[in-house]
Amino acid sequence: MKVWKIAIALFCILFAVFGLLETFGVTPPMESMVGELSFVRIVCAVFLAALAIKYLCQLKLCKLIFTLSLLFMTVESNIAYLCGAKSNNLINNGTLFLYTILICFGLSLILPKRRKKGKWGGYQKENGIHHDNSLGSRTIYIDCTTFTDRFVENNLGSTVIMFENTDAYSGGGCLHVENNLGSTVVRVPDSWSVDCRLTNHLGGVQNRAKTEGGPVLTVQGENNLGSTVIQQV
Repeated sequence: MKVWKIAIALFCILFAVFGLLETFGVTPPMESMVGELSFVRIVCAVFLAALAIKYLCQLKLCKLIFTLSLLFMTVESNIAYLCGAKSNNLINNGTLFLYTILICFGLSLILPKRRKKGKWGGYQKENGIHHDNSLGSRTIYIDCTTFTDRFVENNLGSTVIMFENTDAYSGGGCLHVENNLGSTVVRVPDSWSVDCRLTNHLGGVQNRAKTEGGPVLTVQGENNLGSTVIQQV
C-alpha cells in the first residue's frame, strides 16, 4: 500500500472518530487565544488552507475562491472572536455561498479555458475525443489508425486505457490524463516509448514504460489525490 493511501486512510478514520467523540461530548472544544477550537475544525482548516495554496500555485482562481470561502466558514467564529464582534456569525453562510458562486461564474466567463490555450498540444475538449469516467469502472480503447490527441478524465473511478491497431502508430500522439481521486492505468505496447509529463498533486504517478526507442507517446496532464500508472504490455 502506498504511503499516500495510508495517510488519506488515517485522515478519514481519525476525522470520523474525533468527530463522533466531539458530538457526544467526549472531546469538548478547547479554549485558545482565538476562541474555541476543536480537532475537527483544526483538521478542516489545515486541509482547506493547503488546498488553497495548491490552487494559488496553479492559478486556478475559481477553485481558490471557492476554497477560501469554505475556509472562512470553517474559522468564522474564530475570526469574529479576534475582531471582537458581538456575534460569531459575521455573514450568513447562504449569502456567502451565493456571492462565491456569482464570482466564480463571472470569472469562468472571462478567464481563458486552460485546455483551449494549446497547453495540451492544441487539444480541445470539444472536438469529440474526450473520454470521461465518474464513480465507476471503465476500459477505454484508442484506435491508433486515427489517434493524434485524446483527453481522458477520471473522477472517483477506475479507468484503464488501451490501444488498438498499434501497428499503424508511428509516433507523435499525445494523451492527456486528468485523474482525480481515482485510479488510472495506461497500457502501452512494449515496442513504444513514453514521454511522461504528468504533474502529481498529493497522489502517486509511476511510469514503468521505457523512455527511449520505438514510437514515442506523450502522456501529460494531472494526477490529483489518486494513482496513475503507465505500464507496457
